[in-house]
Amino acid sequence: MEGLLLPENACCGNNKKVKDVKPFGSMILVQRLTPAESMGTDLFVSEMATATVPQVRIVEFGPNIKADEVGLKVGDRLVCVGNATLVPSLDGKHEYNVLELHNIKAVIHEHE
Repeated sequence: MEGLLLPENACCGNNKKVKDVKPFGSMILVQRLTPAESMGTDLFVSEMATATVPQVRIVEFGPNIKADEVGLKVGDRLVCVGNATLVPSLDGKHEYNVLELHNIKAVIHEHE
């Protein structure tokens, strides 16, 4: 047996479904973009494909970060490298992480 499989959204024992994740201290909560989102296409891109550089969107800042002082805002698209800590998915589709400012290497400006 390779593991226990549960129906989607099922919970085991006393584990309750996660409803929210809040970044602590100087951490930033980000949503990792899928390969298709990173490549900017509506075509199907296998999840096995990897973008050359991890791209994320800012979801929320920890209480010790003053977003206006660091020139970032919720929704910004970023290139990041280094250690990021995986947290429970908030939407069931994307991977979510918390990371530190020094993990951000670039801000991607998009056309509106």
